[in-house]
Formats: sequence, C-alpha cells, structure tokens
Amino acid sequence: LPTTIPTYSRVVVGLDGVIWVQRWDPITDSGSRWDLFSNSGEFLGPVELPERFQLTSATSEVAVGTWHDQYDVPHVQVYRLQAHKADDPPARSS
Repeated sequence: LPTTIPTYSRVVVGLDGVIWVQRWDPITDSGSRWDLFSNSGEFLGPVELPERFQLTSATSEVAVGTWHDQYDVPHVQVYRLQAHKADDPPARSS
C-alpha cells in the first residue's frame, strides 16, 4: 500500500484566470468536487460537477466539457455555476 495519497487529481486554469483544482477521491479514483482559486491564490469556493463529466474549459461562471452517458457516448455540456452563501453546500452546476 502507498504511504501517501494525492489530495488533488487535476488542475485546470480557466479562461478568466480562475484556477480549478479537482479533489481526488481514493474510493472511486475520480472526483466531481473542485476547489476554485483566484489567480492570486485566494480560495473562491468549492464546486460540484456531475459524475462522468470531463472538464475541458472553464471560467468563474461556466464549466465546459464532455459528459459520458451509460454507453460511454460523449456529449458536449456547458454548465452555469450557481452562486451560494458561505454556509451553503458547494455550488452545483445546472
């Protein structure tokens, strides 16, 4: 067994400079939770994207990528992020 495990699995720099950092889930070896940071490193908040969605491009307002259905057929998807208050759960895509 490994002595350490990664905390994050992927980093995407958005078109507006926002940094999207995907959390790694050791159980599923995937993740739909992302942490967003400004280009100065300030934590902007968490975002939860649908399972089977592969992020390819983003801004602080939208996530663009492909979602794979049960037959593994890719579909281009654009999700608009919904703002939330600090005490609310992570922002969800819609």
